[in-house]
Amino acid sequence: FTLSQRRKEGTVTPQVGVTGPSGSSNVFDGDSFMSLMDTWDTQNKLRKGGRALDMATTSSDATYSQRRYDFLTASEGIRRRAYDDATGLSMRANARKRGNVTVGIGFNMERPDARNVFKTILNMDDAAFDAVYSGSVPLTDKEVRALFEYNINEAEQIVDQRFGKDLKEHQRLALVSMAFNGPALLGERMTSLFKSGNMQGVMDQILHRSNRQKLRGLASRRYREAMMFEGPATTQSNLPDYKAYISGYA
Repeated sequence: FTLSQRRKEGTVTPQVGVTGPSGSSNVFDGDSFMSLMDTWDTQNKLRKGGRALDMATTSSDATYSQRRYDFLTASEGIRRRAYDDATGLSMRANARKRGNVTVGIGFNMERPDARNVFKTILNMDDAAFDAVYSGSVPLTDKEVRALFEYNINEAEQIVDQRFGKDLKEHQRLALVSMAFNGPALLGERMTSLFKSGNMQGVMDQILHRSNRQKLRGLASRRYREAMMFEGPATTQSNLPDYKAYISGYA
């Protein structure tokens, strides 16, 4: 039905579509409209999460895909040339690497199916793969995003399998970020706590059980993920003070 037809039938008030969102049958005046919008805004924040994704450049109507991209790239960074993930140094000819050769947004070029992914997703043959691997040829922005979307879908599937699909968006973003960083981070204990409804326990797991090496940079990421998982605190946040928390890491 069109909006005009619905007005004629009396299923929506005359103000709907003019002073209020379509489908709202409880908007009769300015006060009821503001009440509706306040409720919508609160529900939207609870679904999407709050402080951890607050960015001046993020529009209010950004898609989940874009919010996910923004959240992950803030932690992972974007590297168009291949680099050693243990040192952060760009790859160069005959360089001795200490970690995994990585490119884009955390794509591990050492994974067994890396060449096949490049061939399937980027239409690159072995010679092109080797050129990127060696650091001599960078990826384009479009190629970086394509690899990320492939990788992040794997993380999404892991979260679905372990936590189910009925998640608030801010919870999903936090868990997907951890799965992207390492599937083993979403262990049985965390899964059990979530399924029992112990969300504080899940946040504690994120903060204290997912950084065995006590790395300060990783601790900062874990705090951000815990903050995202909690979402907007309606009264008072249950997270520890950031400065006190980070002081315990080298």
